[in-house]
Amino acid sequence: MKSIFLEPYNITLFNFIELFDIIGTNILNNLYDYELIDETKKPPINLKQKDVKHIVYHNIIYTICNETINNTKNQTVIIVPKNLNKNSEVCKYCNYLELNKLVINLLFQVQKMLPIIIFFSEKGLDFEIFCDKCFWGKGEGRHVLHTILGICQTFNNKIYTFEKIKKFTKKYELTFLSNEYFNNLKIKQQLFK
Repeated sequence: MKSIFLEPYNITLFNFIELFDIIGTNILNNLYDYELIDETKKPPINLKQKDVKHIVYHNIIYTICNETINNTKNQTVIIVPKNLNKNSEVCKYCNYLELNKLVINLLFQVQKMLPIIIFFSEKGLDFEIFCDKCFWGKGEGRHVLHTILGICQTFNNKIYTFEKIKKFTKKYELTFLSNEYFNNLKIKQQLFK
């Protein structure tokens, strides 16, 4: 399940694990295109290599931003478990622990740099179980739902000047992230405030 729409709250929750399957395929395609996969080595993808990081960062940020911009119905919340799916195709080509750390750290940075709501699920539950516990469960599940709703209600996208992301894009040469792209993201988030 890629997403679930919470009609009473005007919020769509996106499953990062599903998004990461798409992201992972794009990462692999880009790495093959730029000949950055060395099949003679174990693991074939070196996540410490600068160009590899650029591609990983690009695909994650681009996909999350596009999902947020393209969700024209309501406010977007990306639900991220503490661990990526080990069965994702890209995980077969690199050190899983390094990739997990790289992705989670990037998402923490993105949360501070862009007007995107990212909720980190501490329990690391499957998205469908997470949604069931939030909406049909009791106690802890309801607490998580109210936490997400509280984050959405207090989310202030006016504080984002995009200075941090501009420095980040310059450092990692993420040229697709332009001022126009950021403005589209900010306008979309303001519509559902």
